Amino acid sequence: MTMAETPFDTSTEFFIDVLNARTEGAELCLRASQSALMHQGARGYLMNSDVQRRVREAQFVAIVTPAIKHLRKEIASLSAEDMPA
Repeated sequence: MTMAETPFDTSTEFFIDVLNARTEGAELCLRASQSALMHQGARGYLMNSDVQRRVREAQFVAIVTPAIKHLRKEIASLSAEDMPA
């Protein structure tokens, strides 16, 4: 809600907060789908299982939209720019 109050903020700190929120969202998707898989048990591995579909979708979020590793790399890059030399 705090970030939504200033959607046109162009500061580096705000952009890092946005990237962190996206990273946390992707990680939450992965944790939720893993929890569903653990709850479902072996049936969750079947290709026709709703849980298997959710696991694939969560992995898509983590590796494609942009990937968690790219978000972290951009956060590190922006954070390094803010650090004094």
